[in-house]
Amino acid sequence: MKKVILLGLVCVSLISCSLLRPYQVPVQQGNILDAAQIHKIKPHMTKQQVIKILGKPSISDPFHPNTFYYVYTNEQKHLPRAQKELILSFKDDKLVAIKGNYAAPTKLHYTTYYSNK
Repeated sequence: MKKVILLGLVCVSLISCSLLRPYQVPVQQGNILDAAQIHKIKPHMTKQQVIKILGKPSISDPFHPNTFYYVYTNEQKHLPRAQKELILSFKDDKLVAIKGNYAAPTKLHYTTYYSNK
């Protein structure tokens, strides 16, 4: 009888360990950009003008120095990882393309804008 009770206590203690999960800290990383900042970005702006408005890009690619990557991730317990990105492309130090999935007030920011100038 003692063996059955001991086995039962061991089983209950093992099951209870799997039910408890450690606290997971919400993690936010990258550039948090709001719609007002994104709305200020216009075609033909220089890199310095963009940096003044949005700050330094979160990713600097040495192989693509004419592309700025602004990436934001948010991880919270029991929620899928949220990731937003804004990709700005430059040609001759002028902004020529805007891509990404940040919510923005105009269609310009949802689509890519190419300039022949």
